[in-house]
Amino acid sequence: MRLRTELGLRNAEVAELCESVLELEDALEQHRTVKLHDDHNVAEHLGTINSLEEENRNLRSQLKDSKLKMQVGEAESEWKQFQSDLQIAVVLADDLRIKAEEATDKLREELQEARRLKGELETELSASAMARCLYSKVLWDRNCCAKVNEVESLC
Repeated sequence: MRLRTELGLRNAEVAELCESVLELEDALEQHRTVKLHDDHNVAEHLGTINSLEEENRNLRSQLKDSKLKMQVGEAESEWKQFQSDLQIAVVLADDLRIKAEEATDKLREELQEARRLKGELETELSASAMARCLYSKVLWDRNCCAKVNEVESLC
């Protein structure tokens, strides 16, 4: 009886241990399932991280390209503005040159006219001086003749 009781207790212990083993095997299977799921998630996340890192590299490259294109665009814009400003400066300089040439031509014409008038005035002045000189001589001759006549009439 004692053996039976012991046997019953041992059978109960074995049954309990079997139940514990089954529970542990279930827990192990659940743990393996969770671990497999976690490993799958980790692999998926690593793939996502790799994809994001690649996308990050591509975006950085595109950003560098965009910055370079923007700098080139700005340089082209500045160059076009410089060319436009230079063209305006050339047109203005040409207009000033034309106006200066016109003013110079006008001044040359005025100088020629002034020289011609000076020549005419010098000629007139010379003729007038000569006429005055002749007039003075005629007056002097008259005065002399008048005095000679007076002296003769006195004699």
